[in-house]
Amino acid sequence: MRKCIWANLLFSALLLSVTLCRAQAVFAAPADALNMTRLLFVDDVAGLSQYTPKQGARFAIGDICTIYVETAGFTLQPARPDSEDEFDLDLALDIAITMPQHGRTIASEQDFNTVKSTVRSKLPATFMAFSFAFEGDWDPGDYVIELTLRDNLSGQSVTREMAYQLEEPTEADRARQAEENTAR
Repeated sequence: MRKCIWANLLFSALLLSVTLCRAQAVFAAPADALNMTRLLFVDDVAGLSQYTPKQGARFAIGDICTIYVETAGFTLQPARPDSEDEFDLDLALDIAITMPQHGRTIASEQDFNTVKSTVRSKLPATFMAFSFAFEGDWDPGDYVIELTLRDNLSGQSVTREMAYQLEEPTEADRARQAEENTAR
């Protein structure tokens, strides 16, 4: 049974950011290959390389899953042909969630998030972070999240996978979730 990410995952982009940190007269080499330099589950994100990694890959139904993606090697194209003052960035992220043991896709969405921006300096790296909730209609089991990052300016793409386990919540999970909901 396929689920639409927008409707059934209760996908919420809690944080999708392009860090506009200024490179100090240092320009990223244009020949770099697009790469996800960091891809991990996190508890929170404050900025580029500023996050708290989640311990382990176990989630309970009712938990929020937050994923941090740091990337490098993307294309920055001059915004105007006669200027090197502003650069366009155009990245897109596709997601697919599967249960390999059952051979089924749970959710899939192309271009579920895009970053299209003009920046004033050549960025050596940027990041995206997003979250979604494991609501009650998820089945416990082993899952794989496949993320494909695409650079729409160069046509390059890179795909990586993350495995996780989803379990019924324990009493400790319910207490933690209640505390997290109160803090929000």
